[in-house]
Amino acid sequence: MKYTPLYRLGEVQGLKFGRVQGLRLGEVQGLKLEGVRGLKLEGVQGLKLEGVRGLKLGGVQGRKFGRVQGLKLKGVQGLKLVGVQGLKLAAITRWFHITSTAIEIECRVVVVVVVVVVVVLVVVVVVVVEVLVEVLVVVEVLVEVVVVVVVVVVLVVVVVVVVLVLVLVLVVVVEVLVLVLVVVEVLVLVVVVVVVVEVEVLVVVLVVVLVVVVVVEVLVVVVVVVVEVLVLLG
Repeated sequence: MKYTPLYRLGEVQGLKFGRVQGLRLGEVQGLKLEGVRGLKLEGVQGLKLEGVRGLKLGGVQGRKFGRVQGLKLKGVQGLKLVGVQGLKLAAITRWFHITSTAIEIECRVVVVVVVVVVVVLVVVVVVVVEVLVEVLVVVEVLVEVVVVVVVVVVLVVVVVVVVLVLVLVLVVVVEVLVLVLVVVEVLVLVVVVVVVVEVEVLVVVLVVVLVVVVVVEVLVVVVVVVVEVLVLLG
């Protein structure tokens, strides 16, 4: 294995390491990869960047490149890129940090929104339940009032019916009394008529009796006279 010497590479374009397919370090300035512009890792499988001192390119198309002495990757500690296909390393750390922060913020926002929605729904449900309870109380009071009104109306109707029945009974009693009075009057009239008729009959009978008595007396007198006359004549 051959080591890369510590000399300045300058502005190497299209540098190739053996059979590494598509690996390009464009505009590499010095031995430091600080502010690298346009770095591309194309077709690299199993690339590992480990440690501050000593770069390992392990498993690049079945080859290993030993330690690159003096190469510095400022801010890189144990970075691993396994199975990378055409990945660009430009601003990947910043993108990952921004993305993770955005995802965390979105998750927190979603959680807060969900909590707020749940709280609002609970408050709405509580308010609706309280309103329903108040409505039920009002309905209960109205039902009680309606029941009382119905009872009063029924009592009034019963009283009116009883009064009407009493009035009818009184009317019937009065009519019966009137009929009784009429019957009594008729009876009195009949009695009076009977008495008057009886008196007249009695008078007639007395008159007839008197007439008969007078006739009998006359006859007796006549007979007596006739007898005396006959006696005298005889």
